[in-house]
Amino acid sequence: MKTIGRILMIGAVLLSPAACSLFKAGKAAPPRGFLLPLQEELRLDVDAELIGSLQAREGKVYFSTRKGMLCAVDAASKKVLWKVEAKPPAASPPSVGSDRLVFADKDNGLVCLALDGKTLWAKKIPAKLSGEVVLDSGRIYLSADDSDILALNAADGTEAWRFRAGGTIRTPLVIWNFQVVFGTAEGKIYVLDPQGKGRATVETGSAVTGPLLIEKNRLYYGLAEGAFRCLDLAILKHLWKVKTGGVPTSRPAIDERRVYVVTSNNVLFCLDKRNGNLDWWRMLSARSPFSPAVGDEQVFVASLSSVLTVLKKATGEYAGAYDAGEQLRSAPVRIGDNILIHTYIQETAKGALIFLKGTPPPEEPAKKK
Repeated sequence: MKTIGRILMIGAVLLSPAACSLFKAGKAAPPRGFLLPLQEELRLDVDAELIGSLQAREGKVYFSTRKGMLCAVDAASKKVLWKVEAKPPAASPPSVGSDRLVFADKDNGLVCLALDGKTLWAKKIPAKLSGEVVLDSGRIYLSADDSDILALNAADGTEAWRFRAGGTIRTPLVIWNFQVVFGTAEGKIYVLDPQGKGRATVETGSAVTGPLLIEKNRLYYGLAEGAFRCLDLAILKHLWKVKTGGVPTSRPAIDERRVYVVTSNNVLFCLDKRNGNLDWWRMLSARSPFSPAVGDEQVFVASLSSVLTVLKKATGEYAGAYDAGEQLRSAPVRIGDNILIHTYIQETAKGALIFLKGTPPPEEPAKKK
């Protein structure tokens, strides 16, 4: 077991207020990464706070708002493709598949839309929905009544199967090889086979908390005791465990070598995903319930402030920041050549989607003939 919690005894090391350039003057910009400072390319007004996170798929961004709107935006043109008013209002972010999206409403209903915004079907669920909806490979999965898992056919919403867990479900559902995986307050990871039968139950040692992350056969998850674990789902064996001190608060982010974890004590940990070794850690200036966005050379971290912080991915060093002037209310999303953020002002009930881009590299002086 690795111990990281002791690093928090070092003191309140906050991010440097001074922005550092990623690249030394006089040198050509590298082919990867965003050139700082970030600049606002476009701002789209949104008349409400988002529910959950922005959902990006194949160059489009989908989201739901607390006023009941479902929206789709084309990332290339930066234009709204469609808006649909949900009645009753949406209660979850949309889950987006290859040809449709689905979301839950406030009256325990489930609504399925085509990707052009047209309603395909809607139905009432005879149970109290208690989590996000997941659409995967022709099936819709959701948790209800705190301990039930329902699988529905995406074509028409008919029930395929139902499973009752032996404890309160504490995490959103994730799908691995057509199998449903989730964690409970009683300290267990459940794995259900495609027919809804319990394939395995793994003891975790503490209540499972926060969103799960699956990459290939590995499941990454947080514990209420203030730890982060990696489980190999193929062999049902834990590979490593790291003490983080704080409780993981958002979905981890991942790249080809590292996994990035934000905790309740305002720390971003960067771990080697193969063995859990600490690559670096960074104190954040405010609480962050949002998953980081990982670029080619940088990590973008939003917190409950107006500032999007940019860190060097290799070292965790402060690289720069963008101040949106309004509080950030959703995880940043990297899509194409942009970083997309969402802001919202409680007093005016107004928000915005902001497309950020890197600063263009300086033009080389014209060569003399």
